[in-house]
Amino acid sequence: MSDRPQPIRVKDLPPIDLDSDSSTESDGKSITQILQTIVEQRSQQRRSTLLPAEFELSKVNSCCPDDSLKAEYVDVQNDPKQHVVEEESLWETAPFLDTPSSKKSQMKEENIIVSVKKGLHENNKNLANLNLEKTERTKKCNSVTKIISSTSDEPKKSSHMINVNGKGYKVLRRLGQGGSSVVYESEMIDKKIQCALKVINLNGNESMLSDNMNEIKLLRKLQGKSIVTLIDHFYSPEDSILYIVMEKGEKDLSAILKDYTKNLPVYTIMDFWHQMLKCVKFIHEHGVIHCDIKPANFLMVNGRLKLIDFGISSDISLDSTSIIKHTQAGTYNYISPEALIDISSDEDTRQNVPKIRISPKTDVWSLGCIFFQFLFKVTPFGNIKNITNKIMAICSPESAILYPPLSPCYPAIFIEIAQKCLKHNPKERISIQELLEYPFEMYLPSL
Repeated sequence: MSDRPQPIRVKDLPPIDLDSDSSTESDGKSITQILQTIVEQRSQQRRSTLLPAEFELSKVNSCCPDDSLKAEYVDVQNDPKQHVVEEESLWETAPFLDTPSSKKSQMKEENIIVSVKKGLHENNKNLANLNLEKTERTKKCNSVTKIISSTSDEPKKSSHMINVNGKGYKVLRRLGQGGSSVVYESEMIDKKIQCALKVINLNGNESMLSDNMNEIKLLRKLQGKSIVTLIDHFYSPEDSILYIVMEKGEKDLSAILKDYTKNLPVYTIMDFWHQMLKCVKFIHEHGVIHCDIKPANFLMVNGRLKLIDFGISSDISLDSTSIIKHTQAGTYNYISPEALIDISSDEDTRQNVPKIRISPKTDVWSLGCIFFQFLFKVTPFGNIKNITNKIMAICSPESAILYPPLSPCYPAIFIEIAQKCLKHNPKERISIQELLEYPFEMYLPSL
């Protein structure tokens, strides 16, 4: 005979006049008090049960909109098999879906909501319908926490599945993370297509939400062969979680460059360079300045470089030459001088509002830094480790960029390209179109 107390069964509930107020009984006792008494009685018994051996009444709400009483029990029983109470539990999947194998194991980790519904019953007995249900919010938060808190870099199987606007995605492994976001390799269930799923925990930060929604807006605007494909997205305001589904690439350019222990071949430099110029030309023709061009934001997809990460990008009218931003943002080793220099007036300064003038030439500087890295394995100011000194060097017109001796296998035209991209004054800087006029066909016969 088990030493656990009996369950609270429907037939054990005392008679209640259901025509009276939902929060009181005819003898003056509240339903809450009745439930508490039953819990205490059953806790003293040591017989077989379907509910956990130890539980506590942790939350009671007798004023529900649907005239129901909800009592929340905290599950501290380690054996999930005890949870065989008849249920109408709908294992909701917005956004997370759980496989049957994970269903029982999660029951011992999450709160159980016991809903006692009013109803008329035969033989002067007041029966209640006990239903186990998990709230959608609890399920999403627990599942998100499990995924966000994952720290393993090793590829491993996962039972997690995510629902984004009615489409299921199976999470396969974590590809990387940064800040408050994690990127997973996922599979679209219905089409068996591999994709990248970005899960962003916004923590209620409206500025972060605005930046990410701006990225989604620009990705929609820029869909084409030079830009990573946006498949879908979903924002859950309740959990402050944003899901972005995109096509999956093999490796970003930063990782590709790390694989080269010797000088990059001339063909490889020109191939990468030509593809990068095409990507940036495409977004400029569609009125977008990227503002964060760097190797990590070029993704290799099926042998072709595509531009990603438009979180701090800006729209610009096709008839404008520059725009004003009010934040300084970018990556220090690739950021242009004008993206760091505040041109605000004294009045603007008093209002603590910086003014940063940028243009398509801002992206050209960043491209020049990458080209410089192709040649010398370091960015123009990459050797300056102190951030303050680095910023001062980038901003100062007197800071000369030192060009080390060029490898004998590289043509002298490479230095010319780098120098024209890295002009301090953006008006003197070469344009994307002019860069594309160099004789690429000499190095890329397939063009």
